[in-house]
Amino acid sequence: MDTPEAQRPLIVGVGASAGGLEALMQLLEPAELPFGAAIIVIQHLAPDHRSLMVELLGQHTRLSVVPAVDQTQIEPDTVYVIQPRTTVRVTPSGRLAVTPVERHNLRPIDMLFESLADSCGAGCAGVVLSGTGQDGTLGLQALKKAGGLTIVQRPETARFDGMPQAALASGCVDLMLAPDEVLAEVRSSLLQPEAVFGDKNDVGHVRLLGTIFASLRAHTVWTSVTTSSARSPAA
Repeated sequence: MDTPEAQRPLIVGVGASAGGLEALMQLLEPAELPFGAAIIVIQHLAPDHRSLMVELLGQHTRLSVVPAVDQTQIEPDTVYVIQPRTTVRVTPSGRLAVTPVERHNLRPIDMLFESLADSCGAGCAGVVLSGTGQDGTLGLQALKKAGGLTIVQRPETARFDGMPQAALASGCVDLMLAPDEVLAEVRSSLLQPEAVFGDKNDVGHVRLLGTIFASLRAHTVWTSVTTSSARSPAA
């Protein structure tokens, strides 16, 4: 049975590639229970590589870490991890859509972020961590247009800064943060409606608040990024 839209958890999509495992560990380690959102992790994996990410990430977070399985109903306080030879999307009903692929997929992060833009818009965030290439940039652009929160790892903290730099160059990024700062910022931006509504458990109000700010965020262009403004939203 699908969860009613107003009761679905907020979703944070996280994409990483080369050098991303360390950044993922740093991102997840500060999380406290209850966190209140679901996290979906996409990392570029070699097709024949046996992934140990579930076990490794599980040692660095209080959140539950599980493999992404097709048609799983997305739950809060859970980290869903992509498996080799698959792509992962989020459906409008709040489930994971996991599709087997025969060859290495070059855009799994974009695919996840684009599905988040279509399925939950302002009720989600996209995060691009260390990696080479440009995967994640098109997805962040789609999220920004839909009113979602867009974040990249500060390039100087990334082992490989190609993906963060590509996203920054596109002008679609709201925040530039070190990995261990990300979840606190997500919590502050998306998961604390009590500051406005007085009820931290009312996800429907969170979505309403997100919708109110969606058009503002969608039309915000970050024209310059400096380390001195690393924790400031686009202006």
